[in-house]
Amino acid sequence: MKTKRQRLLVDQAVQGGIALRLTVYWLCSIIMAFVMMVVVQCVMDPLTPFFTQLSRAQAAVFPVVASFLLLLPMVLRDLTRLTNRFAGPVVHLKRALRDLRDETFRGELKFREGDYWHDLADEFNLLALQVETWKRLAERSKEESPLVAGMVGE
Repeated sequence: MKTKRQRLLVDQAVQGGIALRLTVYWLCSIIMAFVMMVVVQCVMDPLTPFFTQLSRAQAAVFPVVASFLLLLPMVLRDLTRLTNRFAGPVVHLKRALRDLRDETFRGELKFREGDYWHDLADEFNLLALQVETWKRLAERSKEESPLVAGMVGE
């Protein structure tokens, strides 16, 4: 059964940083395309005044820029869904590690279908089993030997 995420951004610092970086790259690409268009026009027609060349390039680039800006929200939404596939598992792993430390972890760590790093969950689950085994052995040793009990309690 496929479970839907409750939040759009599961790790705002990571996902927001990626979205911001993509937006900056996107805008830089648009600016560079515009600059290159002006330069090419100036080289091909050097006798036309610069500001005339600039206005021609602006008129030619405006529909492209408008369509790019209209696409940007869709790209950011898709990017957010993609980053959820690796940010979500890290958030779940962090929570499971905290629960394991606080001795409240029960069961096993599972990631959503389609998420990355399922092998990471498997490795964590093996580690959690090993930690539980060590705790049981320490408890058993504590019951059997008062000397070990004093060392375990420190």
